[in-house]
Amino acid sequence: MRIYLRVARRLVSEPHLPRPLRWLLVFALLPIPGPVDEIALGVVALCLATFYRPRFKSLLEEERKGGVGEIDLSSLTTAEPAPGDPVGR
Repeated sequence: MRIYLRVARRLVSEPHLPRPLRWLLVFALLPIPGPVDEIALGVVALCLATFYRPRFKSLLEEERKGGVGEIDLSSLTTAEPAPGDPVGR
């Protein structure tokens, strides 16, 4: 459940999604009694599944692997500083 909430939080700030869809997602996550928020969430889910499936899947996989900001340090290489570069002095 936490993964899906983190994905929803990232989708709200996703620049590739249209602004009305992002606002509908915010509205769908509000604790409103009755079926209104559930209908809004259904509309958002339908739009995501139809039009934005690759982006949603990539966000979901990133969150399952550990979220944003984690870097695999083994893939980084160390480069020599350029002559005159103040790094390392």
